[in-house]
Amino acid sequence: MDYIATIEKDIAWLSVIIEERVKQKNFNFDLIKPDDLKKDSVYSDFIVENKISNEERLLLILTLVPHIYPTYLHEKFNANYLNPDDSSSMYFIKCPEYHSAIIKSPSSNSFLPTGQTFLYLVAGENLEKRVFYTKCVFEKQFHTISQNVIYPIQNNVFDPLLGNIISLNHNYALAFLTNSTELINFK
Repeated sequence: MDYIATIEKDIAWLSVIIEERVKQKNFNFDLIKPDDLKKDSVYSDFIVENKISNEERLLLILTLVPHIYPTYLHEKFNANYLNPDDSSSMYFIKCPEYHSAIIKSPSSNSFLPTGQTFLYLVAGENLEKRVFYTKCVFEKQFHTISQNVIYPIQNNVFDPLLGNIISLNHNYALAFLTNSTELINFK
C-alpha cells in the first residue's frame, strides 16, 4: 500500500501547518511546502493532473483527514486551547484567539473542518488573504469546489461566511483511500 505514503506525507504537512499556525500568530503559510508528488496514486495523480495549488491541496487534505482519523483535528487544534475537564465545549470547539473552528459531527464522533478552519490555516489574521480565499471558495475558483469534489456546506443566515462544515465528496475520499478511480470523474 505504497499509495498511502503520499497521503501520510500530506497529513504530516497538515500537522506542521497546524502546529506552526498555533505557535505563531504571523506564521507565513507559504514558507512550509508539501513534498513534491510523483504520479503514483489516485490522490497524487489527481493533484498533479489538476494542477492543484498548495492552498487547495491543504483544503483537500483537511477534508480527507476526518475520513481516516475522526478525532485528528480535535487533537491537533485543541490540545493547546481546551481544558480537558471542560465538557461544556465538546460540541462546538474553537481556538478562541485565532477565530478558527472545527465542528463535532452530530451523527458521529468525528470532528470536521469548517471554511474558517481553512482560512485560519492558510491566512491567519491577514484580512486581505482571508478575503481572497473566501472569494476562491464562493466563486468556485478552486478546481475541487467547482467540480464538487469538496462541498462547502451552506451557511445559516446568522452564521459567518464559511462558518459551516466543508466536506470531501465520499466517492473521492473512497477513491483516494482505496487507490481506485471507479467511483470518480478523474478530471
